[in-house]
Amino acid sequence: MEDLATAIGQTEVPARRRDRVARAQTIISAAKEILSESGFDGFGINSIARRAGCDKQLIYRYFEGLEGLAEVIGTEIADELSAELETFSRKEAPKSYGDWVEPLAIGLLNLFRSNLIIQKITAWELASPSRLTRIMAEARAKRMNAWMVSLRGEMKHPEGLDVGALNAIIIGAVQHLAISATAFGSQAGLSLATDADWLRVEAALRHFVRSA
Repeated sequence: MEDLATAIGQTEVPARRRDRVARAQTIISAAKEILSESGFDGFGINSIARRAGCDKQLIYRYFEGLEGLAEVIGTEIADELSAELETFSRKEAPKSYGDWVEPLAIGLLNLFRSNLIIQKITAWELASPSRLTRIMAEARAKRMNAWMVSLRGEMKHPEGLDVGALNAIIIGAVQHLAISATAFGSQAGLSLATDADWLRVEAALRHFVRSA
C-alpha cells in the first residue's frame, strides 16, 4: 500500500482529491479510535465504517480492505513519531554515534510515555498477534527505519557494534516501560509514577547508550 495521498488517486482533480483524502483520513481516525478502545478484536470493516459514518465500500476502495488500512495506519504512526522525534535530534553535528542516538532514545521514551494510543496499539500487537498486527508493525518499522537512515546521513556507527540489536533493545525497553507505567505504575520494582522516577529512567537510558 502506497502513501495515503497516492493510494486514493493522484490523477483526480484537486477538489475531488481533497475530499477523498479527508474521507480517508476520517476512516483512519475512526480505526485508530477503535484500536485504542478495543484493540484488534474490534477492528472490523463494519465497526470502522459505523464509527467513520461512511459506507464500508469506501474502505475497500481507498485501502483495499483491512490489511491495506492496517498498513496505512502503521505508516502514519511512524510518520507522527518521526516528526515528533525531529524535535529531540541534535541541531549541531553530533560528536559521536552515541551522541546522536542518545537524544533520540530519550525522545522516544517521552513520546511513548505521552502517547496512549501507540501504547495500546503496541500492547494489542503483543497480546493478540495476527496477520493484521504483523502488517501494521512491519509498516511502522519499515517507515521508522527509513527515517532513521535518512536522518543519520553519512554518519557511521562504530565497527563491530551490532546496532540493530542495540536499537531493538532500546526500543523494546522504552515501549515496555511506558506500557507498564500506564498499567501498573511500576516495572520490576521500579516506581514509574512521578517525574523524579522518570528522571532516574532517563539517566539509566543515557548511561546504557553511552556505554554501548
